[in-house]
Amino acid sequence: MSRSIWEFMISFIFIFCILVLPVFQSPANAQFILSIVYNADAGGGNATIPLNVYRPDEIITNQSANIKWQNPTLGIQYPHTVTFIRADTNLTIPKISFNLSNYSSLIDSKFQNAQNDKASAVDVTAEILPTVVSANGSITYLDPYGNLGGDGAQYNFTGTEKYVNSGFIWPEGQIPKGFANITSFTVQFEKQGVYHFQCLIHPEMSGNVTVTPPNTPMGISISDFGK
Repeated sequence: MSRSIWEFMISFIFIFCILVLPVFQSPANAQFILSIVYNADAGGGNATIPLNVYRPDEIITNQSANIKWQNPTLGIQYPHTVTFIRADTNLTIPKISFNLSNYSSLIDSKFQNAQNDKASAVDVTAEILPTVVSANGSITYLDPYGNLGGDGAQYNFTGTEKYVNSGFIWPEGQIPKGFANITSFTVQFEKQGVYHFQCLIHPEMSGNVTVTPPNTPMGISISDFGK
């Protein structure tokens, strides 16, 4: 084999080790997100045994990636939320006891694309619909069909927000009358750090997103959310 071929093979192996091998060195309980849009699950199971879990519940991504949560539960009207609440916030979040009859009368279509810049407490509407509470307390209702697929809200997370909520994410084909047709939630994070998320309907569901610098998925930067 000629010297030029050997040199080419050595160069190729060197580049492969630098660019590709780190992808396969992720810890067993986490998943590194390198794609432009990564799909994660909020919920699962079926009508007999619906699951109150996030899969994965530990996500390591970088600032150039989007995470899209969907609800894969089969055969039942069983929603979940993906909700980020700052640890130092003084917001009062109403507790939800899941029962469809409790909520259908609370949905008004005018809220689905409306924005309200007044500081206010979080109410049930801000739990059912995609909502952001900014650092100064103002409330914004996101477009529930604003992502590329038109099936959920999309939001660029700055890290200063008090509250970011997906709204009720329903399984496809299992959306009750009167609710927004939300089956996903897409988020991109502008700031490095660790972001805790939870389900407002099922408190036992929780997880974390660790955001690293762009193009450096192995460089985990742990910082306080919102600082």
